[in-house]
Amino acid sequence: MSKWLSVNNENATKTLICFPYAGGGINIYSGWKKLLPDDVRLVMVEPPGRGRHFGEPAIDDMNKLVSELQQHLDPFMQGEYVLYGHSLGSRVAFEVLRQALERGLPCAKHFFASGSASPAYCGLRKSIYDLPSAEFRVALGELNGTPKEILAHDELMDLFEPMLRADFKLADTYKYERPLTFPCNVSVFAGKDDTILEEHARHWLSFFESGEFTWFEGGHFFINDCTTEIVDKVSTRLALI
Repeated sequence: MSKWLSVNNENATKTLICFPYAGGGINIYSGWKKLLPDDVRLVMVEPPGRGRHFGEPAIDDMNKLVSELQQHLDPFMQGEYVLYGHSLGSRVAFEVLRQALERGLPCAKHFFASGSASPAYCGLRKSIYDLPSAEFRVALGELNGTPKEILAHDELMDLFEPMLRADFKLADTYKYERPLTFPCNVSVFAGKDDTILEEHARHWLSFFESGEFTWFEGGHFFINDCTTEIVDKVSTRLALI
């Protein structure tokens, strides 16, 4: 199996492809295995710079990342498949789907955009990927997405910082504003205490035929605190395709 993907329940009839937030890997979704229905194949994306890809250079350019992902994901983007991304992962999933349709692949049956502003509203906040090391680490701490035990350990941060910078460069620089309507529906998930503006999150709906918007308790990383509730909603949607 590719270092890029971890696949669970490989022979299932439906496919859920999950994309991590900045700095994350398959660890974000690995707990979903025991919660998903038996007919769902879970495909978790793990870009370079982490997990089994640790030690390999992280990718900080969206087109290069998507180009590399295509050869691994194309076999799974057939038939009854859906995409789920959280934060940066939502925008990577969006671009993967956009380019897949341009290449003639079938559209996903559903799209889950979690914890993210629409691609049209990304790149608005001050970039952090190009800050000096000390300031970059302070900014990471304020985002509460990097484990405190890593942030407090200089040698660990020296190892993880290049990957984190690459991910945040993707997050800080990617934007998509052109008219586009995917021929599927979207579920937009947002944290009640997140700093993302509601109108920026709701704008995801404009890229799809129709959709729904759901609040969850918590901040930007509500995905880590509301796992059962989120997987229940995902499973309900998967049952309809």
